[in-house]
Amino acid sequence: MADAKQEKAPAKGANVYEKIANIQQSIHTVIKGGYNDFHKYKFARERDVVAEVKPLLGREGLVVTYTTVKEEEVPHGSTKSGSEKYLTKLTVRFRITNVKDPTDFVESDTIGYGQDGEDKGAPKAYTMALKYFLSKIFLIETGDDAEQEKKGSKKDAPPTDKFETAKRMIAGSRNLDGLVEYREKMREGKSFNAAQKKELEALLSKQIGELEGQ
Repeated sequence: MADAKQEKAPAKGANVYEKIANIQQSIHTVIKGGYNDFHKYKFARERDVVAEVKPLLGREGLVVTYTTVKEEEVPHGSTKSGSEKYLTKLTVRFRITNVKDPTDFVESDTIGYGQDGEDKGAPKAYTMALKYFLSKIFLIETGDDAEQEKKGSKKDAPPTDKFETAKRMIAGSRNLDGLVEYREKMREGKSFNAAQKKELEALLSKQIGELEGQ
């Protein structure tokens, strides 16, 4: 499709920086499929970011590994009973390696935070660190999913750029689960009028069908 970024074949004998550059030029906008009920905001989930990046890593012959550099428990306020709450803070060293030449790699230390009342603080911190690392090194843009219309706003068609952004996200996404979820939210949302929803529905059906057929 015209809006989709052109896939770039890996250069023969390319080094790790060239391969990362290829991914940066090929990566598509990631749909914000997650929602924080407490703070009322949408976010791109780690699994959605990974779903976009993983096939491009395979295409370029790159592998991502990590080691934990440091783990800390950071004070983070107190409970209603007065006892102190803590955040798990992890410093994670991520490495992207060229599988053709294990001496050809780049590294970056990334911090992740996780809070949990039981034993999931560290896994949450790893998830945050991985999403942040992948998003920054591959310059991943994220886009809003079907937003609910704000109270008092007009009920006419939303700005064209939002509609065009939605079409680009659909055309570029390789995340089957994310597209299916987006379709349900788009159908229920009020961000697009009937004609726009019909066009997005057709694009979603086409993209989902192609991914299911792979």
